[in-house]
Amino acid sequence: MTLSTLSLLSSFRPWHAAVVLLCSSLLPTLAQASNALEVLRATTEALSAEVEQNRDAIAADPGAARAVVRKVLTPKLDLERTSRWVLGKHWRTADDGQKARFIQEFRTLLVRTYARAVAELAGVNVEYLPIKEGGSDKDVTVQTQIPRAGGAPIGVYYRMYNGTDGWKVYDVAIDGVSLVTTYRSSFSRVVRTDGMEGLIARLAEKNRTTGQTS
Repeated sequence: MTLSTLSLLSSFRPWHAAVVLLCSSLLPTLAQASNALEVLRATTEALSAEVEQNRDAIAADPGAARAVVRKVLTPKLDLERTSRWVLGKHWRTADDGQKARFIQEFRTLLVRTYARAVAELAGVNVEYLPIKEGGSDKDVTVQTQIPRAGGAPIGVYYRMYNGTDGWKVYDVAIDGVSLVTTYRSSFSRVVRTDGMEGLIARLAEKNRTTGQTS
């Protein structure tokens, strides 16, 4: 078994649009929730500035795009929460060392996926929809959509959690396809056949073959 199925997100162009939005009528009573949107907008501005400043370098070297992602986007991702959701029951049975190594390799995988999108920042229109609360006021979904000529708009939803470090994204769903669910299915198959160590080893090998380091 290979990790070829994990290329789904990076090859699915709406996911590129989602990264653009992450990096781009609220209910007025949801003061906490509105701050989640502010985080997304601030990240958009920071990413746009970094891309513009490093446009030539990004065009010449994929490593420059990864550096921008690590600097601007990674701090706004709740990687531990995402990892818990992605691994499900396997997270509960993993030891602390396995959890730390998985997060490290998963971070590298996401950086590579997101870096492929940063050059597409220009010209994306975003429509913000009412925010949905989750199980508490610390867990919300920021709903957006991308208008599409000749077709229905693409729905892009960001699940965000307000932890000790503020609002961070832990899942993205495009037209109902969740990043967490997609990776969970792929990773679970590997864990069932090769165990947690096998999954970590496969991710590490995948990252090495693309010339990335965390």
